[in-house]
Amino acid sequence: VISYSNDEGETYTLPAPVIDTVLDDRDGGIVPFGKSNVFVSSFNNTVRFQRQFADAYSLAYLDTVTSEEQDQYLGATFRISNDYGITFGDLHKSPVTSPHGPVELSDGSLLWVGRTFSPENSQMLGRDSIQAHKIYPDGTAEYVGKIDNIIDGDIPALSCEPHTILLEDGTLLVHI
Repeated sequence: VISYSNDEGETYTLPAPVIDTVLDDRDGGIVPFGKSNVFVSSFNNTVRFQRQFADAYSLAYLDTVTSEEQDQYLGATFRISNDYGITFGDLHKSPVTSPHGPVELSDGSLLWVGRTFSPENSQMLGRDSIQAHKIYPDGTAEYVGKIDNIIDGDIPALSCEPHTILLEDGTLLVHI
């Protein structure tokens, strides 16, 4: 959801949904970019994964989610606004996920460094792939590169939730 303030944060509007699929959309990220654009990201989990942590009420709801709906919405998702976050375009899926979303580069484009999306959100120890993708205003993504798995001795690290910042000299710094 998103809320708006017109008085320097003294008051806010009621929350309005931005990403609201039939799955458990979570970890929203928000990135302003360009002159009037706003990027909002989220991700969700499979019904099977959600059942592991659900109470009786949630289990009843999960019984209503069809496999077709899950296939349609499962993933790392995002929406883009071109009018300062007032309205948002279509829901898109990203090849990567990170709760913070992308970073705006000096040319105004977005670079999203994230973990490849795991449908089960499992502990993919040693199988993580950290990739970088340019995200375009129409919702398409272009592969740019990857960061090799981090190995500590013989143990692969759980490389999740990367976050990227752009330093003043143009260097990209990624924290994993």
